[in-house]
Amino acid sequence: MLSRVADFGYRDRKRKLKALRAAGTDWKPHPGLFKFMGRFATGDPNQRPGPPGPPPTGFPAGGPSPSSSANTGPGSPSDTSDSSPPNAGPEGPPMYGMIPPKPPVRLPSGFVDERRPRQDTPEDVHEDTTYATAENEWEEIQTALDIVAQALGRDFQPLPANVTKPIRTPFGPALQYRTHTIAVIWGLYYTGRLLLHRVHPSMPPAMMMSAGVAAPTTSEYAQIIGRIMGGIYYPQRSNLQAGSLSPTLGASLTEMNIPMFFAGVQLMDPAQRTWTVAKLRDISRLTGFKTADAIAGGCEKAWIVAAKLGRGPPYERTFGWDQGRDYHPQDIMHREAESSDRRFVTVPPRDRAFVAFGLLSLEGDMQGLEL
Repeated sequence: MLSRVADFGYRDRKRKLKALRAAGTDWKPHPGLFKFMGRFATGDPNQRPGPPGPPPTGFPAGGPSPSSSANTGPGSPSDTSDSSPPNAGPEGPPMYGMIPPKPPVRLPSGFVDERRPRQDTPEDVHEDTTYATAENEWEEIQTALDIVAQALGRDFQPLPANVTKPIRTPFGPALQYRTHTIAVIWGLYYTGRLLLHRVHPSMPPAMMMSAGVAAPTTSEYAQIIGRIMGGIYYPQRSNLQAGSLSPTLGASLTEMNIPMFFAGVQLMDPAQRTWTVAKLRDISRLTGFKTADAIAGGCEKAWIVAAKLGRGPPYERTFGWDQGRDYHPQDIMHREAESSDRRFVTVPPRDRAFVAFGLLSLEGDMQGLEL
């Protein structure tokens, strides 16, 4: 489902950019945006009915009818038994003598030069997609996500409060499941919900901009992702001598980085922001997954930029990017005078937060690529 959402967003972004070029103006709210916001800004979107199903399929247009094969018989034009050689089997070579001739030699498929007809690429097929067509496809994906949630049985639901130890988080009581793997499944599911709202046909083509526009409709999903992350309990957070992580727990913490990133960039509450950054730093420390540091830096960078644009509260970095490193990249430059051989020395950039920040795409960078 995440791949389906990403594919739709990629193709519909071309339509949005084409519409902006045709209008010759910057993005402005589409009339469908107000309908979308009125539908999803309040209430539980999981309880809303989806679009009607597709019409029943019948025989394809121009295809054979059920009675088309009833006229084939000995006297029909398709009967070619008289032209076949004697003693010819249904699958074997014709028998003109005692020994059948050898069939034609067939080269391996790797050595055959076949000129295949050119097939239309998705860009060609969906080049003239209209807003209504894109919205219908969006509704189909929304319905598919509803079906996925309904297909998960009782074992995939959160554990009741009377059988678990309560865990408090800035997002509310943590959601705890029977296994950490189930928690990851729900985290990715709500990430798909969140991204689907951000790639709605009425949203701007820039993903970073759509994250702010769609925030009223995705705030509930961001809160749920935070509660799911809080429910993946690991004793190493409060006790450094509790032992090493199990592979399943370490993998679950690693997989939850992406949901936390997409949910974290739209957070406004200072306590939730601090908790998110601390959680990502802990994952990096416990699992060695240094991408979590980049994601934490990307979230902080997004909050700082949003504050400068007047779209969020002020924020200051709580952790330095190089905290916990044994050396600083600029230390190598300070030792340049000690060594005259610099041919094989590569100094990495100091700040790599833009790597995670770029996952959301920036209009200035992505528009020139025409992706």
